[in-house]
Amino acid sequence: AAAREYLDARELAALLGVARSTVPQLVKREGLPTVRLGRAYRFQRAEVIAWLEGRAMRSGAHTTKHVSSLARLRRGA
Repeated sequence: AAAREYLDARELAALLGVARSTVPQLVKREGLPTVRLGRAYRFQRAEVIAWLEGRAMRSGAHTTKHVSSLARLRRGA
C-alpha cells in the first residue's frame, strides 16, 4: 500500500514512538510543521521527514530514535 501523504496526530505519534499527547507539544515547542483543520492537526509526511532530518543533525540529538522514526516514515509504515 502506498504511504499516505497526510497523517493524523495518532498515526504520527505511533511513527515517532511518542505519546499522542506529546504531538501538540512538538508543534508548539519544537516547530513540528502542521496544518490545523478545525481542532485537528494534520501532518504532511514530507515535511515531517524534513523536520526530523534537521533535528537529527543537531548537537545532542537522539540520533538512534530519529533514524528509526525516519525509516518508518519513509517506508510508509
